[in-house]
Amino acid sequence: MRRFLTTIIAIIMVLTLCGCGESSSDNTDANGAVTNESVSSEKVPTVESIKGTYNGDVYENGYMGYKFTKPSDWTYSTEEEIAAMFENSGLGDTDFCDMLVLDSSTGNNINILYSIASDIDLEDYLVQSENEIKQIGESLGMTSTFSSHESVKLGNIDCLRVEIESDIQGTKMYQACYAAYADGVLMNVTITVNDGTPIENFEAMFE
Repeated sequence: MRRFLTTIIAIIMVLTLCGCGESSSDNTDANGAVTNESVSSEKVPTVESIKGTYNGDVYENGYMGYKFTKPSDWTYSTEEEIAAMFENSGLGDTDFCDMLVLDSSTGNNINILYSIASDIDLEDYLVQSENEIKQIGESLGMTSTFSSHESVKLGNIDCLRVEIESDIQGTKMYQACYAAYADGVLMNVTITVNDGTPIENFEAMFE
């Protein structure tokens, strides 16, 4: 399990840092808030304004405008646990994992990351991410194949999805990654499936 978590986090880092590469220091103020004209002046993002809240099984993100409800036997990671996983990860001050939920019986998990960023072309972002994943795969003994990009919804959010099938030294791993951009914030959702559950079952947890 630890090897898979290490691999998943490595992929998460790629997805987040690819998004960071689209940002420009000229577009942020001293607090890291985006000042790009394309970002609504009424909704300038900060880390605190982007973070979601928890109420029992429900994670809600008011900034992006959606809710996620976990199965009752899944477990949300605490803020401290997430911080420990991403320690020394190289994330900037405005890039963070805000939700990670795990089914300990199967290893299925979902994580959600946000980055404050300038305008991003999601198609280019996913292509860049795929190229980076191929590169890190070489050091992890992992090969990956990628689906075509498909427009889907997670709750009310329009996303671009890519499905990734990876082979880690003979062990298979399936992931679906979703990218969305709104009001100066790049959101990335990564769903990792280990037991063949249809991806639609996980997507239905969002509303």
